[in-house]
Amino acid sequence: MKRSSLSTAQRLLLGFGLVITLMAICIAFSYRALTVSNAAMQTIYEDRTVALEQLGDIRYLIARNRIILMDAQESRDAAVVQRRVTEYDKNIQRAVDLWKAYVAHSLTAEERQLATQMDGEWATYRDKGEKPTAEALRGQNHDEAGTGLKAISKLSPPVQKTLDALMELQVKVANDTYKDASSVNSTTLTALLGMELFAVIVSVAAALFIVRKIVGVLGAEPHELALEATRIAEGDLTQQNRSSIAAGSVMANMEIMRNRLNQVVNMVRESAEAVAASSGQIVQGTQNLSARTEEQASSLEETAASMEQMAATVSKNSEGADGAHRMTAKAVCHRPGGW
Repeated sequence: MKRSSLSTAQRLLLGFGLVITLMAICIAFSYRALTVSNAAMQTIYEDRTVALEQLGDIRYLIARNRIILMDAQESRDAAVVQRRVTEYDKNIQRAVDLWKAYVAHSLTAEERQLATQMDGEWATYRDKGEKPTAEALRGQNHDEAGTGLKAISKLSPPVQKTLDALMELQVKVANDTYKDASSVNSTTLTALLGMELFAVIVSVAAALFIVRKIVGVLGAEPHELALEATRIAEGDLTQQNRSSIAAGSVMANMEIMRNRLNQVVNMVRESAEAVAASSGQIVQGTQNLSARTEEQASSLEETAASMEQMAATVSKNSEGADGAHRMTAKAVCHRPGGW
């Protein structure tokens, strides 16, 4: 069986690394989408909402200055006229500052064109309408002030029209920016859902692949392998009924080890039985030898007894011979004439 060059730890690291990479891509994509969305929201607020408020204030101040100058013309009271003219000076300065702040925003091409038009029309409105009227009122010249108010009435509609167009454009650009941001968010959401689905599929596939590889290497579930090892450690070498075991796996090698141990145990048992049989034969031979030795010893004892009896007989015979010899010698001595 061909083995992969990757270890189990490397497979796990590879699988988790792939999942983490996909998660990082999703996070990066989400961050980019949020950045784009935040930029759009910032544009809507800073370049449109704030700008719309500034244009609204400018429109109010222009209308307020016209009312102030008309009120000063109608009053003819020097104190009231002076108070109104002073308020006009403050309002016009505030309106100019607001306009400078507005044109400092990021403007579209159409918006910049309208802003340039507004610059010219408003400058004409101020220089030929408001300022001459304010100066005439400041000098209590109400006839010239009346002429200036007529010029204001004539010059006001183009300024108001351009100002209204700028305000409407703010709403339009804000709406377009919102739609663009919504489209980007929708596309991003769809892409994120697709990437997350892909990440889930890849994660599941990687997990199944890793589990399959690990189980293939083990040949069984880890708890089954641990139980098998425990049985062998406790001396249980009986075969287990298993449907199929992958060749070369840990479980297959444990089965080979079990078979080898069984063979070794059988060989040891057979050797022990052979040694036991040989020992019995040796014991039997020893017993037979002991019996024969006892028989030989008994025979030797009997032979010794016979030899003692024989010796006693010989001794008696010798004594008898000696006695006979003496008797013979004595008889010869007492025979008349000797030999």
